[in-house]
Amino acid sequence: DCSFEGINTFAHLPHNPCLSNLSAEYDIAILGAPFDTTTTFRPGARFGPHGIRTGSRRQRPAMGYSSRLEVNPYASGYRVLDCGDVPMSPFSN
Repeated sequence: DCSFEGINTFAHLPHNPCLSNLSAEYDIAILGAPFDTTTTFRPGARFGPHGIRTGSRRQRPAMGYSSRLEVNPYASGYRVLDCGDVPMSPFSN
C-alpha cells in the first residue's frame, strides 16, 4: 500500500460516508466542510479539506505515536473514520 494510491483519506483511515450511511459505527469522525462563501476576494477555503487530507498522507495509524503526548491516538481504542465532506452548495446560504 503506497502513499500515493487509493482514496485520499485523512492519514489513510478507512473511508465511510457517515452522513449517508447511518449504520456506520465510529467514535471519532473526520468530516470536511468545503465552505467558501464567508471569504471576500480570497476564494479557496473550499479546498481546505482536500489540502488537509493531502497533507496527512505521510501519517499512518500504525506509526502515529506522538512523543509529545506519549500516545498513539489511532491505537487508543477508538474507531476513527474519515467521513468525507459535507455536501455543500455555494448557492444556498
